[in-house]
Amino acid sequence: MQKLEKSMETIQKGFFYNNTEMVKNAVREFKSNLINMDAFILSVKEMENGRNFKPKRYAKEEVKALTQMSDDIIDAYERDRKDRATRVYANMISRCLTCHKIIRKW
Repeated sequence: MQKLEKSMETIQKGFFYNNTEMVKNAVREFKSNLINMDAFILSVKEMENGRNFKPKRYAKEEVKALTQMSDDIIDAYERDRKDRATRVYANMISRCLTCHKIIRKW
């Protein structure tokens, strides 16, 4: 998780410095670290509201969504749609926080 956080930090830094290569490299790093995400939540069995939570499926769905968002950031940046790239980034942060709320029971 620390590697994911570091990648997100570097993406944001790339936005602030308007550094396309920094953004692209950080996005690639983020995506490469996503494959390890499901290792952190497999021990979760039951979640809030008594619903049956399937952590492996949830992790796969999150990895898929975050991978697509990562691709969207690069695509938007290459098309000089930096406003879109930052909105997608904000949505990624939101998904991260939602997951942390569920897994860490914030």
